[in-house]
Amino acid sequence: MKPKNIQEIKRQVDALRDGMGKPIDSKIKPLVIGLWRWGIKTDMSCQGHKPDGYPFPWVTVFHSQAKRVARVVAWQNRPILCNGRKNKNHWVLKPGGYTFQLRPERIKGLRQLQRDAITFGEFLQGLPDTWEEGS
Repeated sequence: MKPKNIQEIKRQVDALRDGMGKPIDSKIKPLVIGLWRWGIKTDMSCQGHKPDGYPFPWVTVFHSQAKRVARVVAWQNRPILCNGRKNKNHWVLKPGGYTFQLRPERIKGLRQLQRDAITFGEFLQGLPDTWEEGS
């Protein structure tokens, strides 16, 4: 699949509002943009909250997107990054209802997990347009 126009995706995500009229959480927004760029529509997302709510960032995606999300997660989760450093930013898909929850594999401090979500989103946004052809 050819990636979507990143500027148009950013405009669409900026326009999103939840049921209370609030915009998407800033620390999950880059990941949502990155997923949308590769044609992966999200259902819900959250940057994580303490003490109430999940203490980690997450995004839900529909089952119909599972194959595409699995490819993206597998690429993100490779053991060694392009810069030669060991990758400590791993994500998993947890099944539930009509969606999967994309979330960090290990629960660490919330701030670190939020940085990991931003890094994952920036990674997806920065993949070359020909990524899927060569993966």
